[in-house]
Amino acid sequence: MNFHFYGQIDSKLEKTIQAYALNCIKLHGFQKLEVVRQKMASADFCMMFTTPHHESNFNTKFYEYLAMRKPIIHFSNDGEISDFLVSNQLGYAIRPLTFNEDFKDLLKKIVNKDLNYNQDYNLNEFDIKYLTQEIEKLFI
Repeated sequence: MNFHFYGQIDSKLEKTIQAYALNCIKLHGFQKLEVVRQKMASADFCMMFTTPHHESNFNTKFYEYLAMRKPIIHFSNDGEISDFLVSNQLGYAIRPLTFNEDFKDLLKKIVNKDLNYNQDYNLNEFDIKYLTQEIEKLFI
C-alpha cells in the first residue's frame, strides 16, 4: 500500500517522513490538475484530512472526491462529514481517539477487498444543474 500526496505539505511532516524512511508515503508537491485527477481516478480511495473544530465543514475537496465515486477515508474527529460518509456508505472515519482500531479495521477491509461503496448513492443534491433547477422551481 502506498499513500500519494499532492500539493503543499508541512515541512516538519516532510522531514519526519524522510527521517523514518517511510517509503510507502510519496510526496509529489503541486502538479497540474489533470495529472492529479488522473491519479485520483486510478486510486482505490481518496483521503481527506480535516483539522479539529472543522470536522463538520464540507470543503470543496469533499465534493470533488464524491464526484469521483471513490471511497473517502476521512481522518478527523467525529462530525457531520464522518457521519455523512459512514451513514451513506461512501467512506470511512479514522478518528484520533480510536485511530489504531479504526485503521486496523480499514486495513482488513482493504486486504479483503471489502471497501464497500454505495455506487447507487444519488449525487444530484450536489450537482449544480440539479440545484439550479430546484431554485428555479421556487420562482415558478
